Amino acid sequence: MRLTYSTRLIFSSQPDFKAVLGTLEAERFAFNFCSQKIFENNLTNIKDVHTKCYREFRDLYPKIRASIVSKAESYCLAAYRSSKTKRHLLKKPIEKKKLSIRLDENLVRFSNGLINITTEGKRVSTKPYIYPKLQEMLDTYDFG
Repeated sequence: MRLTYSTRLIFSSQPDFKAVLGTLEAERFAFNFCSQKIFENNLTNIKDVHTKCYREFRDLYPKIRASIVSKAESYCLAAYRSSKTKRHLLKKPIEKKKLSIRLDENLVRFSNGLINITTEGKRVSTKPYIYPKLQEMLDTYDFG
């Protein structure tokens, strides 16, 4: 069973906050780059998207982590598949405006009450703001 809960993060320093913010901006930028390629070339599978996007993007922006670019490719393709399923007629590429990313076990670790997030330069440790409902979930379910 998968449960999802959103919470605020408490950063220990401003550089840590900026590092995480930079990672979110990089993912949004990679998503929009891939979206442009998918729209222009009418790509429908992940292999073609990866072939068109990955190397060109990594050559232009080598500091952005490979895992961030790969995630952006797959989420971008998922957005196009979803719009096709809903029969939306697209006149321009899908654009991601807000900063967000789906974090998985490769990008985030949770241990000893700290969340370690992989950023462009290093791992950043943050503390989650523990709401009563979040505490109840952490106590009830095996996590981490």
